Amino acid sequence: MNCCKMRIPLLVILAAFLAVGCQQNERSVKELNAYFDLDSLLDEQAAVLYDRGAQVQKKVVMDGETEQRTFVPDTAEWKSELAIIRDFNINKPYFVGSFKLVREGDVLKHEATSENVDITRFELFYEGDALVRIESFLDEEKYIYSNKRKLTLTFESGLLSSYQIVGYQKMILQEEVDYEISGSISVK
Repeated sequence: MNCCKMRIPLLVILAAFLAVGCQQNERSVKELNAYFDLDSLLDEQAAVLYDRGAQVQKKVVMDGETEQRTFVPDTAEWKSELAIIRDFNINKPYFVGSFKLVREGDVLKHEATSENVDITRFELFYEGDALVRIESFLDEEKYIYSNKRKLTLTFESGLLSSYQIVGYQKMILQEEVDYEISGSISVK
């Protein structure tokens, strides 16, 4: 009987401990979402575009050579197609405190305040409450290479309608490589 009396307070203490732990976990999740979460947006867009049977007309231009392809991505292809865009996500734990938010009319700008981040600017363009465009600039400078890219995502009626990445990469002892990756998305 004493054993059962002892278990009840231990269960109450354990339940209280778990409740406090869950509240702290919710706070840490909120802190991780300090900035716009591009990864979540891309996951949501990929799911909706897949469900609607969206078609992509993709074009890659690298040093003057062009390759084009039209396809209807499955879920794995959407993940692959949007992977390079995820490099522009500013909502990473180690970026917290590295950007200042500036609102200019319908544009919300995240401007880098730290030299330790590769993304220098991340801008959201709205028409009313609707997100219509995202632009972001990435500038990587390493010992053996430099890489500059500009991302543009456009949205129509809440869906991703096109994407473009324009940039260059320069490696030590090699020529600069200019490239452009673009995709136009149409939904049935």
